[in-house]
Amino acid sequence: MKNDNCKNLGIESLGLHEILDLLSEVCMCKEAKVNTRKLNIDVSFERTSELLKETHAAFDALSNFGDIPIGNIKNIKSHLKRAKHQASLSPKELLDIKGVLFSVENILNWYKNLDNFSDVLSDKISSLSPNKQLFVKIDSSIISEEEIADSASSELFSLRNKERALSSKIREILEDIIRSSRYQKFLQESIITVRNSRFVIPIKAEFRSEMEGFLHDTSSSGATVFIEPKQVLDANNQIASLRLQERREIERILSKISEEVANFSDFLLLDYELLVKLDMIFSRARLAKKMRAVPPKLNDSGVTALKKARHPLIDQEKVVPIDVSFGGNIDCLMITGPNTGGKTVSIKIVGIFVIMAKLGLMIPAEDGSEICIFDKIFVDIGDEQSIEQSLSTFSGHISKLVQIIKFADHTSLVLLDELGAGTDPEQGAALALSIVEYLRGKKAKIMVTTHYPALKEYAFSSKGVQNACCEFDVKTLMPTYKLITGIPGRSNAFEISKRLGIKEEIIEKARKFMSLETQKLDFIIESLEIKREEIETKNKELEKLLHQAKIMKNEILTEKKNIKNQSDTFLENSKLKSREIILKARKEATEFLLELKKIKSKGSLAVLDKTKLRKNIKILDESLLEENKIESRHKTPENLKIGDNVLIVDIKKQATVLELDKNDTVTVDTGSVKLKVNISQLKLLDKSDIFKNKKGNVSTKHVRRKRITAVSELDLRGYYSLEAIEELDRFIDSALLSGVNEIRIIHGKGTMVLMREVANHLSYHAHIKSFRPGKYGEGGIGVTVAQLI
Repeated sequence: MKNDNCKNLGIESLGLHEILDLLSEVCMCKEAKVNTRKLNIDVSFERTSELLKETHAAFDALSNFGDIPIGNIKNIKSHLKRAKHQASLSPKELLDIKGVLFSVENILNWYKNLDNFSDVLSDKISSLSPNKQLFVKIDSSIISEEEIADSASSELFSLRNKERALSSKIREILEDIIRSSRYQKFLQESIITVRNSRFVIPIKAEFRSEMEGFLHDTSSSGATVFIEPKQVLDANNQIASLRLQERREIERILSKISEEVANFSDFLLLDYELLVKLDMIFSRARLAKKMRAVPPKLNDSGVTALKKARHPLIDQEKVVPIDVSFGGNIDCLMITGPNTGGKTVSIKIVGIFVIMAKLGLMIPAEDGSEICIFDKIFVDIGDEQSIEQSLSTFSGHISKLVQIIKFADHTSLVLLDELGAGTDPEQGAALALSIVEYLRGKKAKIMVTTHYPALKEYAFSSKGVQNACCEFDVKTLMPTYKLITGIPGRSNAFEISKRLGIKEEIIEKARKFMSLETQKLDFIIESLEIKREEIETKNKELEKLLHQAKIMKNEILTEKKNIKNQSDTFLENSKLKSREIILKARKEATEFLLELKKIKSKGSLAVLDKTKLRKNIKILDESLLEENKIESRHKTPENLKIGDNVLIVDIKKQATVLELDKNDTVTVDTGSVKLKVNISQLKLLDKSDIFKNKKGNVSTKHVRRKRITAVSELDLRGYYSLEAIEELDRFIDSALLSGVNEIRIIHGKGTMVLMREVANHLSYHAHIKSFRPGKYGEGGIGVTVAQLI
């Protein structure tokens, strides 16, 4: 490679083209598909951030409002160029332009539902220029690639009407000839057909001379000739003339529409290019949805932290998610483990995720995953060889490493698979260590897969280098494909051989052939694995307990909420029941009062059932007591704030919170005096509990009962319906005892709800003889006048 500014090497081996193919497949229009396959990852950190913002915005729009309605638009660039050069466009070309205009209109209508959902998208969509006039012109003029509508012009409509009339006339003449007994024996078939755009009838060849007219065609067998009878020659000539005029008119129509296209060609070109860009943006969102991907956090500080990362090119139902984390204090991750255990896939995931991010793609991982946007990516994966130079596997790797060593720097990600393999193990390991040291010296971020124990030891002893391994299950003799950081992998050759049947004595002797350093390292790794398994087991137990605790917490919160709802419902129902009892008791008490009045007038109390009267009075007292108890069982306010409106329950007085003191004491202002009360004596009022009285002062729903201005008059304005009826009953009781025969009830007009409630109550009241609305001078319909029994 002679390039002195190499930025990317070997990225194709990560699956770049396969990712671009996946992206291309979800594009809607052809040019977007083509452009997608040409995408370049040589973009800056800022441009990467912009691309991902676009993708995220498109993903949100796609998820909430459905896909953008671009449709399968056709490339109209050449059409517009021809129109600008005064060429007449074909119906197909005009239909392609109509398709673009249709997509523009659909997208603008679709975007209205987003309600400025994303500024990133609005910048592009708001640049689209709808052209309804041109769209309607093309739509009303062109039916298909071969057919122009009659309505394209009045002249075309007239010509075609004339042609249809002549065609009908010719058919009538030919029908008469076919049905004529004179020509029956001459006919090959009793049909009318067309030859050379003229109406003809099939005649047997031997009767050619019997039919006067023009011969247009002969069948392949020679048995049939197609003759245009002389009776229709003139009409067919007129049709031919009309069709010539029709073609000229169609050419004129197409030319005129093409002129309009030329006038708007710059806007149409901009619209088309914007549609292609939007398709490419939304294709990234479509792929993200397909992959169940998330937007990564971006940085340019070298930190990569992937959570539950899934390789995008492996079946998502089979792929094993991995966690990968390096950068910051760790500049090199040394991955070891058995062959086909997932080492190569692990470094490929990091590389392909960086590439995906630079393409503006979201990544198949968990939320919170973070990626460094490296300026350069260098990859040496696989055993590719240079056939032209006849190089060996080792030489092929070295050729790539020469370029990597030359161009790598602090902005580089270097991915090296089986570094130093393909040659003498001792020399290969030494060379691998030296290359890693050199690249670390250039501040590159490195991921290496290896089998060499020397590199494991190097990771143990070197600051900034971390071991990692791909887990292998010795029991099943299968890799789990999980990446574990912090400890190196083992070859597991002895364990596998033992499980497969190699004698114990052979394995023990093999252990003695290992160097003391290797045995020591193997023992350390085994101890670390045992500790890791113990920690993992404990972590799983803790996670299980934590999960159970969360479930219990949610159940407790739900139960607490249910209890609160039940308590509130019980209190409300109790209040209603108590009020019903009170009303019933008062009604019965009123009846006894009336009975008492009658007996009093007779001068004797002998017939009065005193026991029943005492019983009803007792019921009334108990009901009032229960009402007070229920009212006292209010909910103690939570999260009380200064300025809140509250009710002091004991004295049924509204107040405003001034200060929140210690020991659940609150300073409140009642309007006339400031008090210190315990929070348990307060009830928080919402808006529905507060209204304004006639003077405009705010008071609670526990309205102070208004005074009776005269024994025969009651003012109910400002009362709720239920309270008004209670007050009315007390007033009627008092009037009965006072010997009043007529009462005047002031309820006002307003919405007339209170007037209807009063009328309804009076109509069923045992002591009301009659009632009527007030007359002029009495207060009109704002007053009800009632006669007592």
